[in-house]
Amino acid sequence: MAETDRAAVLIDRIYAALVGEIGWDVFLQEVATCLPNGKATLFFHDLDSGTGALSLNAGFSADAAAAYSSHFSRVNPWMRAASQRPVGLAVRAEQMLPRPDLLRTEFYADYLQPHGLGTAVGVTVYKEERCNFMLSILGAEADDATIDSARALLGQVAPHLRRVFSFYRRSPQAGATLQGGLSVLDLLGIGMILVSADRRVRHCNPAAEGLITAGGAVGHDGEGRLRFSSPEVTGALDRALGTIRLGLSRGLLDTQLLRRDGDRAPLRVRFVQLDPSSAQVFFTGAAAMVLIEDPAVSSTAARIESARAAYGLTAAELRVARRLIEGLTPTEIAAVDGVSPLTVRSQLKSIFAKTDTRRHSAPERRRRQSGSARNRPAGRRAASR
Repeated sequence: MAETDRAAVLIDRIYAALVGEIGWDVFLQEVATCLPNGKATLFFHDLDSGTGALSLNAGFSADAAAAYSSHFSRVNPWMRAASQRPVGLAVRAEQMLPRPDLLRTEFYADYLQPHGLGTAVGVTVYKEERCNFMLSILGAEADDATIDSARALLGQVAPHLRRVFSFYRRSPQAGATLQGGLSVLDLLGIGMILVSADRRVRHCNPAAEGLITAGGAVGHDGEGRLRFSSPEVTGALDRALGTIRLGLSRGLLDTQLLRRDGDRAPLRVRFVQLDPSSAQVFFTGAAAMVLIEDPAVSSTAARIESARAAYGLTAAELRVARRLIEGLTPTEIAAVDGVSPLTVRSQLKSIFAKTDTRRHSAPERRRRQSGSARNRPAGRRAASR
C-alpha cells in the first residue's frame, strides 16, 4: 500500500474510532504493521513522577504493559528527549538517544530485547502541563527506508489525534459518554461531576447542576474550580486527583461526609477513578468522577423503583448499578455478590444497552441514525483532508 493511501486509511480509522464505529485497537493494530514485529501504543509520561503507562496498545501482553507501568516507564531512556520535542514532530529512536547508548541500558536489555524489539518511532500528540501524550511504534530492527516511512506516517496522523484530544476536553457530550450507561444516576437523584486534575468541571448531570446552583455545600471557588463548604472534603478531592495523576490508584479513591446547615443529613461524597483502560479516559487525561448522594433522596423506595422501571432493569442489574455508584470495580462486585466476573460483565452490558437505547424514543433514535448515516462519511472525508 502506498504511503499516502496508508495515511488516508489510518486517518479514517481515527474518526471511525472517535464516533464509536470501531475500537481504538483496530487503529493501533494497523499502525503496528509499519514495522516488523510491530507494537503500537498510545501512552503517556508524567515528568513530575517520572512514570507512564501504555494506556492503549496493540501487540503488548497484559504482563508487558503492567511491567512498563510499574517499572520500565521510570527507566525508559527515550523519555528525556521525548519530553523536549515539539508537539507533532515525529522522530526515530536514534534522534532521542544514540543507539550505542541505548544498547547499554536496562530498558533495552530487560524490556526491549526480550520482546524482540530494537527500534522505535514516536510523536508527541498532546501536552498538558507536565504530562505528555504520545503515539509510538516499536519494532524489530529494520532498514532506514522502513523506519523513515513509519516516522513520516506518524507525522501525518498526529494532527488528527490532536483533534481527538481537543474534542474530549471541550465537548460536554464526551463527559456524558464516559459514563457509559449510568444515566440511572439521574433517576436515583445522585449528582455526578467529572473533574480534571486542576478541579475544573468538565461535565455534570442535572442533579449535580442543581447542587452547584443552590450553592452552600457545593460550588465553585474564585478560579472556577469545584469546591466544597468543607476544606477537608476539598482537600480530599485534591489528594484523590493527585493519586490519579501519579497512577497510584484506581477505583474508589475516597468517601467523605459533607455536613450541611440545619438538621439535614450530610451528603455522601465519593471520588472514583474512571477505568484507566478506557480510550475516552486516555484522551480526556487525569480526571475523577465525583458522586454526591443525598441518602434521604437516593435511598427512597420510590426513587429506586422508578430507576428500575424506567430502564427495565432487573433487580440484579440495579444492584450492580448501585455497586458501581458506590465505587466498586466489576471484580469487586463479583466478590461481594458471590457471582462470577463473567456474570457481572454480562449484567453491565445489559445495563449499558438498556440505559442507552431507552434514552430516546424509537422514532427519535431512527432519525438520529439515519442522519448519522447520511452525514458521517462526508464529514470524515472532509476532516481527513
